[in-house]
Amino acid sequence: MLSMIAVLAKNGFNVPKASFNGSVRYGSTHSPAEIRATWHEVVNGRVIRGLGKVVPMKEAFVDHFIHHQDIRRPLGRPRSIPAERLAATLAAMPSIGGMVKSKKRMAGLK
Repeated sequence: MLSMIAVLAKNGFNVPKASFNGSVRYGSTHSPAEIRATWHEVVNGRVIRGLGKVVPMKEAFVDHFIHHQDIRRPLGRPRSIPAERLAATLAAMPSIGGMVKSKKRMAGLK
C-alpha cells in the first residue's frame, strides 16, 4: 500500500494519470507475451495488482468491460456481449463515481 501511495503522490494523486503512466511504463518494459500472461493471471486468478488495489471492484468491472470493447473494435474483432454481462454493467453504472463518473452522467436516466 505504501508503494501505491508513493505512485499516486508522484502523479499528483490523480488515479487516471498514475494508471496511464504505469501502463505505459509496464508496456514499454514487457513483451506482448508477458503482458498477455499477466492479464490472464489477473483475470483467471482474480489477482489484484497496482492501482487496482485502490479502485472499487464495481468501478473496475465497468472500466474493464468498456476497455475490452475499446481494444477489440479497432482491431476488427467484433464480439457479441452476453446479455447477463451487459445487464450487470448497466446496473452498476448509475452508482459509480470515481474515474468512470457514470453516476453523474447517468443522473436522471431511467
